[in-house]
Amino acid sequence: MPLLNKRISNLTQDDLQSLIANSTPEDRHLDYKSDLPGTLNQDTVNFLKDIVAFANTGGGVLLYGIEEQQDAEGHATGLPSSLRGVGTNFNDLELRFRQMILNGVQPRIDGIEIAPVPLTNGSLVIAIDVPRSWNAPHVVSSGGHWRFYGRAGASNYQMDVMEVRAAFLASEGVSERIRSFRANRLLQIAANQGPIQLRTAPKLTMHLIPLHAFAPNELVDIDTHYVSIRQLTLLRPYSTGTAKYNLDGLIRYSDDSGYTQFFRNGIIESVNDNILGDGDLNGMPFIPSQKLLHGLLHALLNFVSVLNQVNIPTPYLLYVNLLDVDGIIFAGKGPHHVPLDRNQLALPEIVLETSDTDVFQAIKPALDALWNAGAYPKCPFYDDEGNWTAERIL
Repeated sequence: MPLLNKRISNLTQDDLQSLIANSTPEDRHLDYKSDLPGTLNQDTVNFLKDIVAFANTGGGVLLYGIEEQQDAEGHATGLPSSLRGVGTNFNDLELRFRQMILNGVQPRIDGIEIAPVPLTNGSLVIAIDVPRSWNAPHVVSSGGHWRFYGRAGASNYQMDVMEVRAAFLASEGVSERIRSFRANRLLQIAANQGPIQLRTAPKLTMHLIPLHAFAPNELVDIDTHYVSIRQLTLLRPYSTGTAKYNLDGLIRYSDDSGYTQFFRNGIIESVNDNILGDGDLNGMPFIPSQKLLHGLLHALLNFVSVLNQVNIPTPYLLYVNLLDVDGIIFAGKGPHHVPLDRNQLALPEIVLETSDTDVFQAIKPALDALWNAGAYPKCPFYDDEGNWTAERIL
């Protein structure tokens, strides 16, 4: 939920001062707090009510360290009056917030971002960006408290039974829509009915799906963000291709590398139809693992950057498939030259929870599965503790 058309990690004191100068009131997506939550259980519950209410409704931003104007009776009006700040040690504050959320909310809320905004008085305003959740409804469970909350206007309220039931059904509906979208797109790619004609050859496909894409009426203005979106790359290393508008949004394509499609709802689909190595390996066609890995990681970093630039919030779901690969060798490091045993490889779903998620770490389960398919024990570019050991691909 961008504030002032910025991610909270980019907010400055001047941005916060503009909220005061413009008398920007609290609303469904914005809440001011002058002080940090206290240490009593009820203080924790009250904090979690705000988090859960945003997640269950439409997302929002909490700003800790901003005083509110008072009315004649001394009640907060919801209008900001001054920047006070709430401390100087961001690491300790972030740890406290995350522990309260982790221990007091069920199920877990993905994609929460916490960032400091330094003030000239030496203190910090703490911004907490809570995305609209697609795993709703969430319940405050801290200290035996078990209540579902939503947000209307500038206030939280306890959700009734019908609202909770509707939230459960909506969450299930999003999962089904994601499955349906992917299945339909893969069928079209396999049948060569995509936005451009592909070569009759094995293919690598990537879908990066923001859950925000399934929110109603949340389409990206392609023209406004054209400069950012046209930065999209292809799945083949060092291949850029040609960019143009199309019915779905904007596409970048190349005669020898496939295409990358940016849909108006923020979904990115990329297909590389040139993944085979030159020549053969023991008389068999093969896929060079490092070339594929380079293209995959380079493109993923690029796609995440573009989504951040056009203010599409996390979480993002990553899906990688290899099509038409039955009998082809996945050539990794070592002597294993075993043909792949199926026509389509669907790698495990990867969730990128926040905009600063370590992509190299997050994608490890998918890469391990890919190397397993080629008869290797794991992806060789991680150590025994699961840390990426190869040079970062930028």
